Amino acid sequence: MFAVIEFVGTIILASMLTLTVFKMKFDTQQSLFKSKLMLYMQSNSAIFGQVLRNDLKDAGYNITDIYKCIKSIDEKSISYTADMDNNGVPELTVIAVENYSGDDPTVNPFDKKIVKYTDGVPEVYDIKGVTDFKFTYFDKNMQETSVTSEVKIIDFKYKLLSDEPVDYRSGINDSSKYAMVIGEEKVFLKNIWDW
Repeated sequence: MFAVIEFVGTIILASMLTLTVFKMKFDTQQSLFKSKLMLYMQSNSAIFGQVLRNDLKDAGYNITDIYKCIKSIDEKSISYTADMDNNGVPELTVIAVENYSGDDPTVNPFDKKIVKYTDGVPEVYDIKGVTDFKFTYFDKNMQETSVTSEVKIIDFKYKLLSDEPVDYRSGINDSSKYAMVIGEEKVFLKNIWDW
């Protein structure tokens, strides 16, 4: 009788040990996946910040009236002129945050896209997962401003969520299940700085 009880106890203990090992393996794999995803997102964030910063620094390039080169500003977009091809004719550039339409491929329902229009021709930044984005504008004294002729510094903040949820158990509509990176950059507009 005791042998049967010992045998059943051994089976139960072995099963519990096996389940514990499988759970540890799953947790380790999920942790490794999340770590790699965070490194990938941080790299994407740095590249995106650098590309956007360089595009914003172009504002006012080869423009004689630096007080009229920024055309419009708000939290989600900016438009400015610059003569990037040095032909004497300024190009109008608009950088804006837009929602994805139904035909754009994205798994994350919170995704937005950042689009740069140069004379009306769109170019979508190669970054997925932008969910929050905001421009803030400052004058040369670092005072926040909404007057286009006073803008000398642009601050942009963004939040990136991973393309895919790290944990599918609660579904794709739970933003807390995505890996997240937050970024902020300040851009000094050297072409329109009136020294």
